[in-house]
Order: sequence, then C-alpha cells, then structure tokens
Amino acid sequence: MDLGKLWRFVDDERSSSTLQRLPASVYDEIRRYIHELEGEIRELEGKRRMYLEDELRTARIKVEELFEKRIFKVAGLASSRLKQMPENLLPHEEDLYKDLVERIEALRGRVLGPILRKGEDEKSFIRGDDSIMDNFTIVRVLKDIPVFMGVYNGKSREYSLKKEDIVILPRSHAEGLCKKKVAIEVEIPGGEDDEDAERDQDALPVLQ
Repeated sequence: MDLGKLWRFVDDERSSSTLQRLPASVYDEIRRYIHELEGEIRELEGKRRMYLEDELRTARIKVEELFEKRIFKVAGLASSRLKQMPENLLPHEEDLYKDLVERIEALRGRVLGPILRKGEDEKSFIRGDDSIMDNFTIVRVLKDIPVFMGVYNGKSREYSLKKEDIVILPRSHAEGLCKKKVAIEVEIPGGEDDEDAERDQDALPVLQ
C-alpha cells in the first residue's frame, strides 16, 4: 500500500454511486502502511521528516474519507430493500448491512405499518383482480434511469427509477423501458392461498 494507491481507491469510490471492489484486507494494508510511516518519522529529522509527516496526514484523511463514503453507500443499500446481498461488500460492511436492514425493517413496520396497511380494494387492484390492472405492468428496473416525463390519464408526471426497483407502471411506459432493456417484466404468482405472493404484491408502489 502507498499513498497513490489509497488516492485511487478514494477517487474510484467518489466517482461511482456503487461500491467498488476492494481487497478484503484493504484496511489491514492501510494500517500497516500508516504504521510504517509513523516508524520512519520517529527516526528522521529535517525535510524528509516533514515530507513524511505530510504524507501521513494525507493518508489518515484519505482512509477516513474512503471509510465514510463506503459506509454511506452501505446505509443507502440497506434502506433500498434489495432482494439479495449487494456486491463488493467488505466483511465488516456485510455485517453492518445485515444489522441495518434488520433495524430499518423493524422501524418501517412500527412507523409505516399502521399508515400503509392496505384494504381489500387496494389488494384487489394490485393482484390484478380488477380490469384496471390491464393498463399496468409490473417491472424490475435493471439500471438507474434518469428522471423522465411520462403521461397517464392525460396528465404528465416525472418518473425516477433506480436499479432493482420493482414497481407497477402504466403499460405504455413499462413496454418502452423493456424495449430499451433497462427493465424487465415481472410475473408474481397469485392465488387465494398464496400469502407470500400477496405480501409481495402489496408492497409494490404504483406509479401512475
């Protein structure tokens, strides 16, 4: 590990919205690098010592920046209700992710459960028992999509979709996204006895 490599790690993390792949031992390598700098500084005087002290200060700033940027992304992933474990998590980040997901879901249930509890009419709509569902399609978003304007019932509105979102869209918009290969249609099994499917469908946001 050296300062140039640490800079590259930080720059890569800063320039991307997703977690970048890092060696599992990256923080151990940084720790050894900083300890070596500290040891050299204790044995030096003059300009060389000043140079290494400046390098040490910069390294400490950069490792903290790397940590904070990655933790910020982990927190965002934990709140996005992904169906699978995100990629490129370091071991301690994976532990944090699991803990945050559990805490966020528990809090979501306490705060939003009483507010968002759906009645039978809403369940019928989501499950497709009503003919209005013919105008909608359930899709899974494959990549972040910039905000775009759409029209539904003669009214224009903005749509903002992120990778791994699963939403119900007006059929015309859903078909357009699928043709561009930025989304795929999702079929969720139904049935009166399929409680898991019902819960999944109840959770889908309807974007009109």
